[in-house]
Amino acid sequence: MKNDVLISKAYYKLLIPTMLTNLVSSVGSFADTIILGNMIGENALVAMTFNAPLFTIINTIAAIFAVGGTTLMGQYLGSGNKESSCKIFSLVISSVIFIGFLMTTLGLFFIDDIMYALGSRGEVFHYTKAYGIIIIAGIVVFLINVIFAFFIRMDGKPKLAMAGMLTSIALNIILDLLFVGPLEMGVAGASLALVISQVVSIIIMSTHFLTASNTLRFKFYLSIKDLIKISKTGIGTSTTFIYQSIALFVLNNVIFTLSGTIGMATYTVIYNVSLLSLTLFEGISQTIQPLVSFSYGEQNSSDILIIIKKGLKTGIIFSFIVIAFLEIFPQSLIFLFGIKDSSIITSSIYAIRIYAIGIVLMTVNVIMSYYYQSTGKEKFAALIVLSRNLIALFIGVSLFGLIFKLNGIWFGFVFAEILTSIMWIAIANYYKKKKACKSIFLTDVTSELSLSFETNTANYKKDTKNIIKEHVLKENLSKNLTNYILSIIDISINQLSRNNTLKIFINKKSDDLTVVISNDSKVLNIGDKVSVPSTIRIDKYENSIFYGLNRTVINIKDDIA
Repeated sequence: MKNDVLISKAYYKLLIPTMLTNLVSSVGSFADTIILGNMIGENALVAMTFNAPLFTIINTIAAIFAVGGTTLMGQYLGSGNKESSCKIFSLVISSVIFIGFLMTTLGLFFIDDIMYALGSRGEVFHYTKAYGIIIIAGIVVFLINVIFAFFIRMDGKPKLAMAGMLTSIALNIILDLLFVGPLEMGVAGASLALVISQVVSIIIMSTHFLTASNTLRFKFYLSIKDLIKISKTGIGTSTTFIYQSIALFVLNNVIFTLSGTIGMATYTVIYNVSLLSLTLFEGISQTIQPLVSFSYGEQNSSDILIIIKKGLKTGIIFSFIVIAFLEIFPQSLIFLFGIKDSSIITSSIYAIRIYAIGIVLMTVNVIMSYYYQSTGKEKFAALIVLSRNLIALFIGVSLFGLIFKLNGIWFGFVFAEILTSIMWIAIANYYKKKKACKSIFLTDVTSELSLSFETNTANYKKDTKNIIKEHVLKENLSKNLTNYILSIIDISINQLSRNNTLKIFINKKSDDLTVVISNDSKVLNIGDKVSVPSTIRIDKYENSIFYGLNRTVINIKDDIA
C-alpha cells in the first residue's frame, strides 16, 4: 500500500527553502570576505579571522537552542502536546535573550582583553577591536535571528524563514558596499551592516506571529529541567562548530610545518570546499530534523523510515553531483580564490580530488547524526559528530600524514568519514539486536497496534476499509470502538474529493488509542458528524496544520477493552 504521497509533499516543501537558505548563506559570507579584502585590504581580512572564534561561540549557542528546542517542539507537537511546545519556544527565547545580554555586557566591559586573547596584536588590533565590538554588541540579534528561522520553519513556514535570511544576506552585501565604500566606515561599517541586516531578517520573520496559522505563543516560562533537556537534545550536532575550530587550529600548525605556504594555501581551498559541501548537506539534515522529531513524537515508525530514506537518497544524489564537479572541474574552483602559483594549483587539484572521494560518506554521516538526535538518541548523534570532526580525523591525519606527508592529510579526511561510518553502523547493529529492532534506524515503537497508510476515496471503498478492519479486529478491540474508528474514517473520506489523498495513522498503547487523519486539501469536520458510543470516551479532539497537512487527532479511551 503506497504510504508516502503526503509526507513527500511535506518533505519537499521544506527541503528546497532550507537548502537554498543554507547555500546562499555560505555564498553570502564568501562574498562578504571578498568585498572587505578588495575594499580595505589584508588588515580587514585578518580582523575577520581573529573575530572568527566569536562567531563560533555565537553559532554554537544558537544551534544548541535552535536544534534542541525545535526537536523537542516537534516531538511535543507529534504527541499532540501544543502547550508544552509553546513552553519550549518561550523558554528558548527567554534563555537566548538572557545569555545574549550577559555576553554583550561582559564582552564590552572586557573588550580589550578579549581581543588580546583572540591573538590580535600591533597595527591590526585597532581593526580587530573595531569589527569585534559591534559584533559583541549585536549578540542577541544574531541569536534571535537563528532561533526565529528554526522555529518558524518548524511552525510550517519555511519560505518565510528563507525570505528573512535571503533578504538579510542581500542587504548585508549592499550595506557593506555602502558603509565600507562611500561612507568610509571601515571594518566597523562591515560589522554594522551585518547586525542591521540581521535585524531586518528578524522583522520579516516576525510577521509570522501576526498570522492565523501561527501556533507559537510566547509566555514567560522558566524550567531548569526543560533547559537541561533542550541543551542535551541540541548539543550533539551543534558542537560541530567547536570541533571544527579545534581541528582548524591543529591542522593549520601541522600543515604549515609539513608544507609551508603551499600547504596552507591548499588547505584554504579544501577548507572552503568542505564548508560549502557541508552547508548543502546540513540543509538536507535540517529538512529531516523537524519531520523526524514530529513523527517520533507521534510514534509513527512508518513515517520516520520514509523521511530518513528520502533524506539519504537526496543527500547521496547531491553528493555524486558535487563529486563529479570536483573531480572534473577542480581548476574552476581554484581560480575563484585567485590562486595563480602553479605549485599551489597542482597541489590543490590533487587535494580536491582526494577529498571528493569521502563526500558520499560525509553526507550520510551528517544526515544520520541529525536523524539520531531527532529520535531521542542524543549521545549517539554526539558520538558521530565527535568522531568525524575530531577523533577519527586526527587518527587519519596522523596516520596518513606520517606516511604520505601533505597528501596524506587529505586522505585523512576520507579515512575519518570511513571510520565514523563503520563506528555508527556497528553501534546501531548492536542496539538493533539488543532492542529487537527491524533496522539500524532503530525506529520500532512499543505500541500494541501501529498502523499507517494512505488511501483515496476509490481505493478506500475497494480495498482499504477491509484492511483496516482486519488489522483492528486482530487487536481484540471492542466492537463499538472498531465501528467508531471505521465511522470517522468514512466521514473523512466523504468530505474529500475523489483524487485527494488521506493519510491514516492508528496507534494503541495500553488503553489509549490515537487516530490521526491527515490530508492536504481541507480541514475535516468529524467531531459532530459521528455519534460516540457510551462505552468509549474521547479524551481529545483537535485539528491542526503541519507543513501544509491538515491533521485531525482523536485520542480515545475504550472503557470496555
